[in-house]
Amino acid sequence: MLNTWLSKLLATTLIVVLLGSGLPSLGAPTAHAATPVNPNATQAVQDVLNYFDTVQTNNQIISGQYVRGQNYGYLETDHLYNLTGKYPALIGYDLLYNVTNASDLGKWRSFIVDHATDYWKKGGLVTLSWHETIRTEDANWKDFIVYDSSSRAALHVGLQGNFLKVYDGATTLSSIEPITSGTWYDIKVIMNTDTKKFDIYVNGAKKANQFSFKNTAASDVSRLKVGVAADATGVYYMDNVFISK
Repeated sequence: MLNTWLSKLLATTLIVVLLGSGLPSLGAPTAHAATPVNPNATQAVQDVLNYFDTVQTNNQIISGQYVRGQNYGYLETDHLYNLTGKYPALIGYDLLYNVTNASDLGKWRSFIVDHATDYWKKGGLVTLSWHETIRTEDANWKDFIVYDSSSRAALHVGLQGNFLKVYDGATTLSSIEPITSGTWYDIKVIMNTDTKKFDIYVNGAKKANQFSFKNTAASDVSRLKVGVAADATGVYYMDNVFISK
């Protein structure tokens, strides 16, 4: 089975995540007072920005509520509705809130995606974030690791110093690409869970050929973990991350 993992990487900041999908209550498209940072932003994104501008112009506020939902059932939004007869216009989630193992993490994220999607379709605004993890096993690293469903690391890639580095097997750490601060890099990883090997492409050029999984017992591709070592300096961005088969 082949799994392809793509991302864009910039060697200078932390990760921030925002979800948007289609906001039927904002009305038809109009002239836009604000310009999205992403030139390929959808009409829904532009409508949300227009709505924000209208709120500011009219000196209004948007009521919001952070949603914990530990039991994946009764939520703060339901409590507010029972008290006031109204739901908050804006809700927020944390993708790593109070998660202690991979099984809980998967359930929590699935719950978030389902509830956030439903809230959006009903006309609400949704924000997503996650707490950056602190890694200790690799000095001064800003890294990302692909785990299987049993939390075994298949792929371990990161920034250290001025290089993009990757593990070939459990102990061999190779510098595969020099990194210039403030520059975006397109990274593509093709992983074969049968052979326990992977290739890495940076800006379209192959930089790692048939490297071995960090843990050759890894049997599938289940989750991506992003972290920053406790002694790391500087920050970095990731964008357009997805996994496909």
